Amino acid sequence: MIKEQIVNLIFSLNWFIFLLNLFIFIFSKQIIEYLDTSDLEWKNPSEHQIDMMKRKRKFLIIINSLIFLWYFISLFFKLEVVNKFIAVLAVILFAFLIWGLLIRGVVSIYWEKIDINGETYIKKWYKTRIFSLLTIILVVIVTFYAVIDVLWFQSWLQNGWFIWWLLAFLWFTAPVWATDMFSSILILHSWKIDLWDVIKFEIDGEKKIAFIKHINLSDIMLVDLVYWNPILIRSSAFRNLKIVNLSRNIVWQRSKNIKQIIEAKIWYEFDLEQIKELFNYAFTLMLENEENKKYFPEDILNKIDVQIKDFWDFAVVYQLIYEISSPFYIIKANRLLNIYLQKAQKKFNIEFSTPELFVEQKCN
Repeated sequence: MIKEQIVNLIFSLNWFIFLLNLFIFIFSKQIIEYLDTSDLEWKNPSEHQIDMMKRKRKFLIIINSLIFLWYFISLFFKLEVVNKFIAVLAVILFAFLIWGLLIRGVVSIYWEKIDINGETYIKKWYKTRIFSLLTIILVVIVTFYAVIDVLWFQSWLQNGWFIWWLLAFLWFTAPVWATDMFSSILILHSWKIDLWDVIKFEIDGEKKIAFIKHINLSDIMLVDLVYWNPILIRSSAFRNLKIVNLSRNIVWQRSKNIKQIIEAKIWYEFDLEQIKELFNYAFTLMLENEENKKYFPEDILNKIDVQIKDFWDFAVVYQLIYEISSPFYIIKANRLLNIYLQKAQKKFNIEFSTPELFVEQKCN
């Protein structure tokens, strides 16, 4: 009788769980080391990371041991509750491993490379943290559902009570979280908008230049470059804005130097060469101050230019073209340059025809 019972159990699902559990038990160290992302992030894990790996391996061994214990009990006692315990422990074990694989995948996809002493590492950042959180929530929901199915609550699932309750909850709360959450996920997944990007946009009829400080699952936090005050916009509303990303080039890589144009309306009595001389003098005078050099590329004097854009009835529209070293300096560099352009006007006795002289533009 006992022999027949053992044979039946060996060829049951418990047998498969036992062998898989044995494999995981033997190679627990290697599995934990692979699931840990320290090898992606750092060449040498910190003490905290090593301690976390030890705790994870200890958890894995505890689950392994419990499965072994209940498996051997099932060989001698044909109790349904024993099989349920084995199945629940197996679900928890598989959920732990799948969670580790998914987290490693998230870190591998949403990474940021940094160089330390000539070595390249992958750094966890906000995208990694947010998508890791979503992964944990998904794994917890699926695991909870599987455990309920295994235990004595199949009737909840069979009559649909649990599913209908969950769907009703999601339906009635969706207007609060769904639109913004999905908008945030789309923004996070896109490589066209990212943290620390300087953007130009219009909201409530007012034009603004700001950089992106935070992106979460409900809203976007910006910092206005003019007043340095925070701007909070819901993710769904942010996606509806017309945005000019000043930090990216046409292939969506970060731009090192940002080209700027100042439009000046000047009387016909002056020619192009005189305006070029004025513009060069303003820059030369400005760069005599060492503090001012950080706002512009090192070879800025070779990159400035003056072009004629249009001819008006009483003035020629000139474009004064230059570059700044960072989009964060758009406001500061432009206002600084205005000061020295005014000084150059007085020296060359060239007056700009209108008080509304300077228009900040992004070169296409």
